[in-house]
Amino acid sequence: MRDGRFEESRSEFGRETPWALLLAFASISIACSSDPVASPSSADATSPALSDASLDASAVPEVATDAADARPTCHNVPPAADSRRAVVISHPSATGGAESARHELFVLEPSGTLTRTGTTFDLGKSSSTVTFTPDGALGFVALSDGAIGAFSIAADFTIKVIHAHFTGPFYATNLEVSPHGHSLVVVDSNTIENGGGLYRLAINCDGTLRYEAKIESTSAAFSVGVFSTAPWSLLVPGRSVADAGSNDDVFLFEISETAAIARDSGTAFSGTDEIVSALATTKDGAYVLVADDSIVAGNRVAVLDAKTFAPVKQLSAEFPSAIVTSPFNNAALVVSSDTVAKLRIISYDSSKHGGNFTLSGEVKYTLGKPSLPQRAASLQRGPLSGRVLVTETTALRQLQFGSDGSLTDVSITQLGSGAENIVGSLGIVP
Repeated sequence: MRDGRFEESRSEFGRETPWALLLAFASISIACSSDPVASPSSADATSPALSDASLDASAVPEVATDAADARPTCHNVPPAADSRRAVVISHPSATGGAESARHELFVLEPSGTLTRTGTTFDLGKSSSTVTFTPDGALGFVALSDGAIGAFSIAADFTIKVIHAHFTGPFYATNLEVSPHGHSLVVVDSNTIENGGGLYRLAINCDGTLRYEAKIESTSAAFSVGVFSTAPWSLLVPGRSVADAGSNDDVFLFEISETAAIARDSGTAFSGTDEIVSALATTKDGAYVLVADDSIVAGNRVAVLDAKTFAPVKQLSAEFPSAIVTSPFNNAALVVSSDTVAKLRIISYDSSKHGGNFTLSGEVKYTLGKPSLPQRAASLQRGPLSGRVLVTETTALRQLQFGSDGSLTDVSITQLGSGAENIVGSLGIVP
């Protein structure tokens, strides 16, 4: 129970992160890779958290605003395409398997070298996607108890915790930052009756969050995907959305300053047993990929036409936990989690009617078969455009999309054996 509401557990319909398996795998000693890895450190980030008790309706600092949405635009300028990028993961388990609030900072060099900085900081247990403001200065993650963790990253990669545990009238499952960096949409996966829906928070210039309003009601929205940035539009799955057709399970919302405006919807899967674990849009915006990881149905990826939201094709893929599309607009990665542990390639040709989507096989594992892969994040610009990071039990694997539609192994950064090195959340500065 939470505030008198029952959070509908994903384990009733879909597959939770297999922590028992992860703990078992983590107990096995893992040989170190050749990727440069600094010595790990247990030191926390140097700056203390701001008190969450001070989160009243304080005024937003007076700064220049964006004309289309009169809010501060302090964090809207992306870093240089060839800059060093922060990568943040969580370690949801401690030594012996107890829960952990620890998060860890890595730096991805323009050369592709992933360096373990030794910087750790506590927010709360998490196993979701870490999302950042466009400039990479602020990061946010949905915590396992429905709260939000927030932190800042300085130019020298110093971390400061802003909110270790920000709460509101929601149970945060997933988060998305606005293209201008001044708003955060919270996705609550509960049923409509229990508060499920989309909530909007203001991001102040100092990184503090301020609750604004609930902007849409939804049920079982276990994922979220960006459809476009101008206008800012999100793909949201669910078994039901207020005032929508009973068979629709994928919805397109344009996010305004005060509301989520329904623009379209479609049916990716027939029936009501699906649990959408991931959504992605092809580079040209022509197609939407929808993964279903439900125990009852599951093992499938649907392709929708992005103009009509009509179904185009359905592909078979075991336990799909993440989808990443290529910046070259001809391939996608599907991460098959659980004991299947596969990294599969979807090939397509957007110039042909229907896209000719096919599962073209697994990645050729030159660095060994993946160990319980779960999450994936990619870069879409700069010298590392097409680089993908994938979480494994106690490792981070790098893959690279090629312009020919290929996806190749690049490196593996092993974090060491033991439950304390299990990887949960993942995020990379865009």
